[in-house]
Amino acid sequence: MAVWRASTPTKVRVKQNRLKEWFSCQAITAPRMTGTTEAVKKGARISASQIFKGTEDHRSLGVKVKEIRLMEDSSRWSGKALSNKGFRSKLILGEKRTDLSMSSKRTATLNVLCENISKEPWPSFVDLEETKGAVRLGILWFKKGETEKRLSEDRVEMPQALFPGESVELDIQLKPQGHDGKVLPPGDYEVWIGPVQEQVAWFYEKGDEVIKLQVKVKDD
Repeated sequence: MAVWRASTPTKVRVKQNRLKEWFSCQAITAPRMTGTTEAVKKGARISASQIFKGTEDHRSLGVKVKEIRLMEDSSRWSGKALSNKGFRSKLILGEKRTDLSMSSKRTATLNVLCENISKEPWPSFVDLEETKGAVRLGILWFKKGETEKRLSEDRVEMPQALFPGESVELDIQLKPQGHDGKVLPPGDYEVWIGPVQEQVAWFYEKGDEVIKLQVKVKDD
């Protein structure tokens, strides 16, 4: 199995069934691929058929392995809570303003850069293949001044585990909807955006930062 993005540099993951371990590769674009999965090393070139065992797809991925990191078996992460020091992130909102105005019938898109500034890796749903223990970016809606009562929650998946020092850009869809799926009435709201380890804790509950937006919902 492999996960990659079209941008340069590109993230590539290789899983060797024989070892049942994941390799995280930092890759750059390359015109041709040669080599074998068993011999993946710095400078090696790989093709889709070599990554996806048993496939007949011989199209090249357009990547060249630059760095390989042996990752922990995801079963070791399953259900495991981060230590208090693992709940540390750096969040950067792409928009300069933290006050927004939106229609109750529309969705607003925001860009957030999320960086792992802790000393522990954050497992993703992609790695664990289950919700418990996965780190996601969460969105909370509150009535302004009433942050003890959550009106709704939403999640954005991390595309892969984030190791210390790594970051990812995520698009956030803000939808003024309650837990029941009904549109929130016009008014003033607070929206908090920050990481959460599912069935463990929100990062802000451990003293981490959280993006706080002031959102005015209007009726068309």
